[in-house]
Amino acid sequence: ENRRLQLIHCEPNEHVPFRVSVDYLIEADAGRTTLRLVHNGLGSGPAWDALYDATERGWACMLGALKHALERHRGVRRDPIAIKQPIGDVTIEDAWRRIFGPYGLGAEGSIAELAPGDAFALRTIDADELAGTVRRLRLHDDFEASLANLNDGLIRVQIDDLFGSRDAYLTLWTWGVDPREVSGLRKRLGAMMATLFAHEPPARTDPEPETER
Repeated sequence: ENRRLQLIHCEPNEHVPFRVSVDYLIEADAGRTTLRLVHNGLGSGPAWDALYDATERGWACMLGALKHALERHRGVRRDPIAIKQPIGDVTIEDAWRRIFGPYGLGAEGSIAELAPGDAFALRTIDADELAGTVRRLRLHDDFEASLANLNDGLIRVQIDDLFGSRDAYLTLWTWGVDPREVSGLRKRLGAMMATLFAHEPPARTDPEPETER
């Protein structure tokens, strides 16, 4: 039997000056289930471009994560990590470089030359391993990947500049991972993000190679 659900996400306020609602339509057909989603409240014209882009990418990620959970982790409890970090007056490009640089997620490894479907491997400043397959990559504002080394979890990094708020988001979805491991990772990643934008990160210096005497 088909179902329809409408959620009112917010009424107009000082931060979001328009009404936002989402319709979820669940349809059954020949043993298959289709979820259709309609996001209401967006306007038209150049002033809406950034919000439209962020909304489209956000729903693509969330619906992809739902599909991933149903196909790979049905019935398993999800344990998420969600970090929102204001970036202040740092440019979006510099914020991206900090997050994926040597004092962030990229103490070892890089995603700069990768494309969806490519394997990746990163070691964070705290020596946490993040390895899997790229699902989405738009340099400087959006990265999404599966995490083979965290029981086929998911990771997303995004940077948004909306309604006068400029923020970086680091999100991980884990299923079937030891809660103590997730808790420790949450604390380390949260501290890393806060440190990256608390002050100008120091320049990394590598030791000079030894010369023969």
